[in-house]
Amino acid sequence: MTRMRETGAEHVWLDARDFGEDTWRVRFPTILASCREHGIDPVNDLIPVAPACHYASGGVRTDLQGRTSVPGLYACGEVACTGVHGANRLASNSLLEGLVFGRRIAEHLGTDLPPQAEPVDPPLTVQVRGEDVALTPGLLDPSVRGDVARTMSQGVGVLRDRESLRASMAGLVELRLRTSAEPCTEAWEATNLHLVASALAGTALEREETRGSHWRQDFPTLDDEHWRAHLVTSLVDGTISMGVEEHG
Repeated sequence: MTRMRETGAEHVWLDARDFGEDTWRVRFPTILASCREHGIDPVNDLIPVAPACHYASGGVRTDLQGRTSVPGLYACGEVACTGVHGANRLASNSLLEGLVFGRRIAEHLGTDLPPQAEPVDPPLTVQVRGEDVALTPGLLDPSVRGDVARTMSQGVGVLRDRESLRASMAGLVELRLRTSAEPCTEAWEATNLHLVASALAGTALEREETRGSHWRQDFPTLDDEHWRAHLVTSLVDGTISMGVEEHG
């Protein structure tokens, strides 16, 4: 990753040609097929690779019945922060969450659901170059999705520091201005990804330490004295807010 930053390259090269075709076909058939679908034959060609973050170590906060802070909305498994997993995300964690909390949600459904009502868009204001800009509530243009991914990869990826995180957050604010006039699945996906990206960038900037998969180049050590805590992010009236909750 450091080398890619220094040179401006989009990837480095992986050489797995010594495996030979039989090894590729028997041991790595899925990767082989995926490479060939993209016009790369790893038996004979170098493979372009770039680092990626595996998971976000967090999730939607729930109680012991899988309830979130939104009445009628439940969460479990990979999306949820039930308390089963900590600063690391393992397959066994999400399996346990799905089995235990999935059952609890099923048992609880129908006992405490609120009346159905049409959703109401909250007012939304963002800061652009130090000034408040009022936005019409709505979805982002689907084209934002690629720019969100690039912004996160450049500044909130494997290598992070205060400068890169602040630059990424500024870029995300700019992207929020590109709204969509046409509601569609792609617009919802882009909007949701932008929201999660904004929360991740904000919490990564706030947590001035290195813990689990969160690596800060400017704060390379673990700091239990100040940061043995959860960062809780909420969306209140269209504005992302953050609080620190210390572990018991």
